[in-house]
Amino acid sequence: MEFYSKIGLIWIYRFWLTIFFSIGLIRLVQYLSQDHILGKDQPLKIIVDAGTGTTAVGLGIGALCLGLPWEVTAVMLADTIEGYEKKEESLVSELCLSFDLPMMHHGLVNWVERQHPRKFGNVLKGEIEACQQIAQETGVLVDPIYTLAGWELASQLSQQERKGGAKVVMLHTGGTLGMFGLAQRYKSYF
Repeated sequence: MEFYSKIGLIWIYRFWLTIFFSIGLIRLVQYLSQDHILGKDQPLKIIVDAGTGTTAVGLGIGALCLGLPWEVTAVMLADTIEGYEKKEESLVSELCLSFDLPMMHHGLVNWVERQHPRKFGNVLKGEIEACQQIAQETGVLVDPIYTLAGWELASQLSQQERKGGAKVVMLHTGGTLGMFGLAQRYKSYF
């Protein structure tokens, strides 16, 4: 009996944590949509890397709730498209049920494959050097497991932006703490 009550508490904690996280992301979208930051009227392609996909879904919910012409695209890192779509549906349902909102449609996020797919956590040859080059040229720290994937897609889509497409914005969601672990695995690069 004690085991099941602990499981129930963990589920409740996870449930509310997910809800509050989603609300926080909606507030982030509201902040970013201010006229002096990204604005409300300009179509944007928001690019994020997707570990669990929660950030991408929260951004999509925020853009939908605020009526923004933003397209959220998430680079899948750790699951299949079916897994991410299931997560999206679950998060949207939990939020709608928690606040007695009409059920939103899923499909808020455009889920895309990583440019160079691999088993999660693997680093391919040349990726650490690519991260170093990005840092040297831009001052932006990216890591090869998470944020490099978003950077690569944003760079690719920026070429389309130059030809008249929507403005591309990469939202850097972290991952730099993983650099410490990578520094231990690949000492000669650090």
